[in-house]
Amino acid sequence: MCSLAYGTISDPGSVDRTATEIEASKQRSYTFICDCQKSLENALNGWAEGAAFWLALNGQSAAYDMKLEWGDGILADPDAEREEDRKDLANGTLRPEEYRAKYRNETIEEAVKNLPRSAEVLD
Repeated sequence: MCSLAYGTISDPGSVDRTATEIEASKQRSYTFICDCQKSLENALNGWAEGAAFWLALNGQSAAYDMKLEWGDGILADPDAEREEDRKDLANGTLRPEEYRAKYRNETIEEAVKNLPRSAEVLD
């Protein structure tokens, strides 16, 4: 079993499947991908901890902060999301510091401090 949903690498219309079978295959595929992401995250964190350990043994700075975020890939449209955020910014439902924090990877406090004086957010 490869955990791919029907239609991932084939024509989904070429085989008759019930809605329940299709839904189950999509859930199986999603679960498999989540498990792969968790495994990769564990491996990367283990690597970073090992590197920090060896750096510390050599008397070098060993601090690290790893932040991994897994999007929905095909389902997510970053351009559409950013355009939606721009509309929210323009109509006042999203504050400039929230927008800046999201797209500049800053904390809200950093974003407030780094906002231009005119409170306009530059892309």
